[in-house]
Amino acid sequence: MMLVKHIPNQHRYKGWLRDTYSRSTFKCGIPDITCMNVNFFQSCIYKEDDVKHTGINKIFGITNGFHGEKIIGKICPTLVNSFLIGWQPSFDINRKYNNLDPNNRIDIFLVTDHNGVEERKKIAKLPLNTSTTISIINKENINNTLEYKIIFDSISISSYFHISYNTKLGYYLYPYFGGKSTPPWNMNYVLSVNVEYNGKTKYII
Repeated sequence: MMLVKHIPNQHRYKGWLRDTYSRSTFKCGIPDITCMNVNFFQSCIYKEDDVKHTGINKIFGITNGFHGEKIIGKICPTLVNSFLIGWQPSFDINRKYNNLDPNNRIDIFLVTDHNGVEERKKIAKLPLNTSTTISIINKENINNTLEYKIIFDSISISSYFHISYNTKLGYYLYPYFGGKSTPPWNMNYVLSVNVEYNGKTKYII
C-alpha cells in the first residue's frame, strides 16, 4: 500500500505527474478484476466552500479507448468508454449551510463513460480510518457488463454497470484531486491497486 499525498496547487499525486502517461497509455483494456484497497484520514475532510469548483476526486479507473475526451467523443463516441472510482467528503444535505456530515464520512462515486455519455452515481458512504476493498469484476460474456463490490466493516455493497468494449487499447486513470480545483491543504489517504488478466495479477499501486 502507498500513502497518496495530495498537496496544494497540484491536481495529480506528485509521484505520477509524468509516469501516468509513459507507463499507462495504450497498455491494456478492461482487466478481468480491478481491486482497490483504500483508507481515508481526517485530512480529507473539507467543506464545499473550502475548495473552489469542487468536484469528484479520482481514486483509480481504467479506460477502454478514452476517458472524458470531448473532442474525440463528438467525432467517434464509441471510442470513449471508461470507469473510475471517485470520492468527496459527505456534504450535508442542506447544502446552503455548507455543513459537513457530523460523522465525517467519505462519499464514494462510480463515474462511467459509455459510448461518450458520462454518468455519475454515489455508491457508498465510508467511515474514516477504515480499510475498504473496492473490486470491479469484468463480466464480458454478459453484454459488456461489469460488477462493483465494496466491502468495509462487515458491510457488502454490489451492483452492475455497463461500458462498451470497442478496442483493446486503454490506460489507467491514477489518483487526481478535483475537477478544476486543487486541495487547500495536504490531504492523505492510503491506497493499493492491482489488476488481474487471465489469472495473472499485476500490482499497479
